[in-house]
Amino acid sequence: MKKIFTLFATLLFAVTAMAEDYECNLAVFAYGTPSDYQKVNINCTKNANEKFDFLLKNFSFGTMNVGDINVKDIDVIEQNGDFYRFKTKQTITIIFVLPCEIELEGTLNGSTLDVKLFIPSFSTSVLVNNNPTLETYPQVTGLKVFGTDVPNFDPSKNTGNSIVLPTTPTDADITFTTDDASAKTYVLSFHDTQNKLFYVACYSNDLVGITNYVFDVVESSGVDAVMEPSCRTVIGSYNVGGKTSGNGSRGLVITKYSDGTVEKIVK
Repeated sequence: MKKIFTLFATLLFAVTAMAEDYECNLAVFAYGTPSDYQKVNINCTKNANEKFDFLLKNFSFGTMNVGDINVKDIDVIEQNGDFYRFKTKQTITIIFVLPCEIELEGTLNGSTLDVKLFIPSFSTSVLVNNNPTLETYPQVTGLKVFGTDVPNFDPSKNTGNSIVLPTTPTDADITFTTDDASAKTYVLSFHDTQNKLFYVACYSNDLVGITNYVFDVVESSGVDAVMEPSCRTVIGSYNVGGKTSGNGSRGLVITKYSDGTVEKIVK
């Protein structure tokens, strides 16, 4: 009887050890606007399939009550001892019966949980972290998009700068320059194609918003336009100044094709 009780206690401890509750900082970047961070409780469970389940109860931002964010069977893509890296893209049910596609990725390093959740239908990114390490904000002194310095960059306030963004940017395309090379920041980006605006929010490692920046998306035109590869058709003909050339134009004529190739002919 004692052995059975000991075995039961051991199994109960093992199951309990796989389920952990974490008090976390949570930051939301919704519809291009960062919101104040909040304290939440996250349940992260390693299930019997050696995958992770993630539960954020009663999630809301602004006046919208989303409800529980319950993501199951998140694939482990890397493990080293107590370190796990996990990632998934799936459809879950929120707001009672609404199917919603989400993308989730994160790490669990011992007792440190770090998760990034993206909800495309709400244009919302959610950052979760329970072990902040950065006590002071890094001083952001410069900003690059696609490796190009943003002109008239002002790190002290929200700015509206015009820059050519021919494709949808990702976080990897955004580079903040700081005085402290060891300082870490979270960068969240959102491209509003309808209103031709590009939002970038910068958070410190404790998930408190440092600031955010808004850029006008200037459409490329003329000979500098960026075209996606496709069947080879003529897009247009331009002179050396980038203006459209007619069939009877003389001098250097630049013909651009839909596969991105360019031909230069002197007539």
